Amino acid sequence: EAIKQLAYEGGALNREMTLVALQYTKDDATVTSDFATLTTSDYSNVHILSAQSAFTDWQAWLFTDANTAITSDKSTKDLVTPVAEVKYDNDKGIDLRSLIRTSWTVKYNPVTVETTNATEEKVKEAGFKYSFELVGYHAGANLTSQSAHAAIAADGYTLRPQAVDDNGKQQAYGAAQTRAIIGREPLVRVILNDTVHNKIAAVAYMKIKIAENVTTADPTLITKDFADNTAFTLNCDDANPALNKKVTWYEIENKILADNEVNMSKVEFEDTYELDGPANDLTQFDKNTINANAISPKIGKVIVTTADVNGTMTQVLQWTMSGNEAYTHFNTADATGKKPTSISTYVRYTLKPGKTAPNKYIYVKFTWTPSAININPVANFGNVNKIQQSWYAANNLTAGTGYDEIHGNVEQMGKPTSNDEFKFDIKNSLVGNKITVDKMAAPYDKLNSTVAANAKFTFVDGHDFYASADGLTLYGDKAKTFKIATLTADGVVEMSKDAKALVLLNAYSPKELANVLTARVAVKSSLCWGAGIKINNNEFDVKFIRPISVESATAEFTDAVATTSKVNLTFKNWNGFDFTDPNRAFPSTDYFAYYKVSKIELDTDNATTDLNGNSNDLLKKVTSLIELKYTAPTENPIQANKYGTLTYNNNGLTVGTFHITIPAKITYEWGVLNTEVVVTVKESQVARTVRK
Repeated sequence: EAIKQLAYEGGALNREMTLVALQYTKDDATVTSDFATLTTSDYSNVHILSAQSAFTDWQAWLFTDANTAITSDKSTKDLVTPVAEVKYDNDKGIDLRSLIRTSWTVKYNPVTVETTNATEEKVKEAGFKYSFELVGYHAGANLTSQSAHAAIAADGYTLRPQAVDDNGKQQAYGAAQTRAIIGREPLVRVILNDTVHNKIAAVAYMKIKIAENVTTADPTLITKDFADNTAFTLNCDDANPALNKKVTWYEIENKILADNEVNMSKVEFEDTYELDGPANDLTQFDKNTINANAISPKIGKVIVTTADVNGTMTQVLQWTMSGNEAYTHFNTADATGKKPTSISTYVRYTLKPGKTAPNKYIYVKFTWTPSAININPVANFGNVNKIQQSWYAANNLTAGTGYDEIHGNVEQMGKPTSNDEFKFDIKNSLVGNKITVDKMAAPYDKLNSTVAANAKFTFVDGHDFYASADGLTLYGDKAKTFKIATLTADGVVEMSKDAKALVLLNAYSPKELANVLTARVAVKSSLCWGAGIKINNNEFDVKFIRPISVESATAEFTDAVATTSKVNLTFKNWNGFDFTDPNRAFPSTDYFAYYKVSKIELDTDNATTDLNGNSNDLLKKVTSLIELKYTAPTENPIQANKYGTLTYNNNGLTVGTFHITIPAKITYEWGVLNTEVVVTVKESQVARTVRK
């Protein structure tokens, strides 16, 4: 009672443990063992079962009171009364342990303790023990003592049929065996004892019938094998079974009816045996033994295909398995990683109640060992599926040079519906503008339509970006705190306007293609029944090309002469058109308005200069006498050639030609471009005259 329990308390697992060690002391020496965890076990719902039953649940429970066991007229195949038969002159008797086994619940889990029967003595491991007793039982008007016609040996479990004495009393074990005892039904009480607490855990009763002849209870003597080696290929066909094994009438006749152990006519056989389970879905078993268990779920379906309506047709069997069942079986690896190459199941003919035959069961074993198991199709996203001039070699700006990547960009202006969306369709780079993969040859050719129908695009991890679980969102960090882009399964990509994503988009121009924002995309597909398909050559890069760039940014002064200068900027869009070039595409379109160029900022406070010979010196640290002031344009959107002015003043000495570099930011719809305005200050006029 003091032992701490591993138990669920309030929905949580209480993991407290009791640790113990054993000590032995002799003279002055003490030896201590390693510590071990000491726990208790709780057993509930304890029941004694018939070991002959195919079931392990309530359908196999033996009766728990003597009266019911005596009076019950239940005589099904799974709960039989009597439980077993013993031949009247069987000197060795019958092992009562072979007729029973136990089930119980441990920590909410139902457990069938013995695999076969109580001869395994598995209950001993948990501190339990079986005992068997003959119970006084008198039947009929003359009160014939039934249990007096048997005795249990000193081993406690061997029951032997034998005659009573002259007073109708039980004799000591080993008495005479006569035909007069045939038909008697001794009643046995089975007790499962808790040896730890010296309590009774479960009680059950069973009658043993003393018979003239006893049916042999070894079904392994009659097992008929029917094999099939039809190849199995994953084909997503739900309309037709993957396996259709038919046992013909002449196979039933020659292999079962004519067997030496059976040797019956059709009429005799069908009068003596019956199939377990309904004709349209026979019961299946895990093995061909006396205590075989009914399996659930079943392995396919075994049916009786011919109803014997005229009394002349032989009933035949048919085993079918759907493609889904077959795929699940052959694709499921065991603990060692090995996948099965065969599958078997059993159905059986069972001796009808009241009938006598050498064998209680006749098993039919079905085995499917496919000559080939084709469940690993491989497709290929070959270049034949791609439009050549829409693809590029890796980090190459020339279309048609390879098939490593595609380049995504904002909408091309010129269409009435164009509005500078950063949204494009990968399918536009594919033949027929649809996702296709190379056709697979036999045996997987039947899957081509399924692969095509289920083909989709997904983002995958790559280039330090991370895909969502469904592959439809790309994130800019492993923690997935900001989005780069989204993707539909049919290939429509849309750039995110997350501030961090826009910084990455604008970091590099198309001329720096190796560093441009790049996503990794894959073509994937799925099949039926949870099956996947490997697609070779299925991954490629998608480059997000920056919508606009500033390719030139300058201003110019002559020291001591010019104090104001226009800022000259050259804007180009993603496909290389100068915003102010009269020969640009769509000259009637205002590029500044289309791309929503709204602001130009120059950071004169952080301007650098080569005035002192070093190109990166901060101007204000080199001299405080040169003043720069930028007047930004006020128009929104920015207007062509109106990019603001710079005012330059030199309040010091005359100078030679030098340069000032001013950090600049251009704000537009898709973020901020960081560039630099390079100001050239020509030498002072006076200094130049002196040299002349």
